[in-house]
Order: sequence, then C-alpha cells, then structure tokens
Amino acid sequence: AEESDDEGAPMTQQQTEAFERREKRLMSGVEALQQAGATIDKEVGVVAASKEWAGAEDSEEEMERHATEAFQRRERRLTFSAEVLERETAMGDKEVAVVTGEKEWAGAEESDDE
Repeated sequence: AEESDDEGAPMTQQQTEAFERREKRLMSGVEALQQAGATIDKEVGVVAASKEWAGAEDSEEEMERHATEAFQRRERRLTFSAEVLERETAMGDKEVAVVTGEKEWAGAEESDDE
C-alpha cells in the first residue's frame, strides 16, 4: 500500500525518509528535554497582579530620554556603516581586463545542451 499526502499524490521514498528523519530528530529532542528535567505541557495557575510592571511606572521624561538615546545610538550605527561603505570600493567599481580562455575549465562538466 502506497502512502499519500493530503492531496492524494503518492509520497516518494525521499519524502518518506525526510519525514522519518524529522520525526527522529523531534523525538530525540523531547527525550533530551525530559532527561534534563524540563517541564513540558504542565498546568499552571494564573495570579492577578496587584500593580503594573515596574517598568511601566516610568515618567514621560524618562521614556522620552530612552527613545532619544535609542535614536542617537541607531544614528551612530548608520553613520558608521555609511562611512565604512564609502571608504571601501566595491568590486563592481573596478576596471578589469577580460581574457579569452584557451580551453574549458578543468572542473566544468561537459554538456550537450551548449
């Protein structure tokens, strides 16, 4: 009996082997997590918080200062990157000589299509 995918097309041997390798990797990962004592699918309780997160209590001034500092850091990174790109010359901007080859590349495979 041939296996088939959702659309009814028969699965190839390659697809079947790939599926089996994936399942094996997933199972070994689950086993490793279980051996390490990792919690998988555990019921947890939800507790109502009595106040907002500590970071949410920042004042408008502090939030504005943080946004300004983040913007300045980003601008410094962009400026630095632009300066580096200006100093480097891209390979496409150089003049090169074109030489006619006497024979095919040693590693190239022959093809009847050419």
